[in-house]
Amino acid sequence: MPAPILLDDRVFTVLVLGFVPAAIPPGTLAQSIDLQIPVDLSTFPQAIQARSHTSRSSGRLTYRAPSSPTEQQKKQDGRKIVEGKYVSLEKMSKVEEGGKTYSKWEMKTDSDAGGGLPRGLQRLGVPGAIVKDVPLAVEALLKRRSSGQA
Repeated sequence: MPAPILLDDRVFTVLVLGFVPAAIPPGTLAQSIDLQIPVDLSTFPQAIQARSHTSRSSGRLTYRAPSSPTEQQKKQDGRKIVEGKYVSLEKMSKVEEGGKTYSKWEMKTDSDAGGGLPRGLQRLGVPGAIVKDVPLAVEALLKRRSSGQA
């Protein structure tokens, strides 16, 4: 398989819906649910599409740097982007069990990186990618909590 197929930058455009259920199970102190569903950006109004950092011409999607780009963004400007699809359902709960309180995170996810990357190879990388994301998510929550936002 040609290396560029594996190395092309990718974009996963999703709509994120988050909510707190009206009723939660016994023993659960708090709960939130997040759903990410893939969307086709080209179906959105032009004003929303203009906020994206992508551009489509002749069926080809490329990265479009913002008006005040960083050096990295300047280097990426005009590069081909492969569209992928991503969906996830995540439930975060604060649970009390056996006199202890702990956080519980449940997740279901599926994705398709698009391009020529075989699904079998994609599936091999998903668990590792999620494992890398967990500390980042926890760090973001701790920062919000310490700043009084959570």
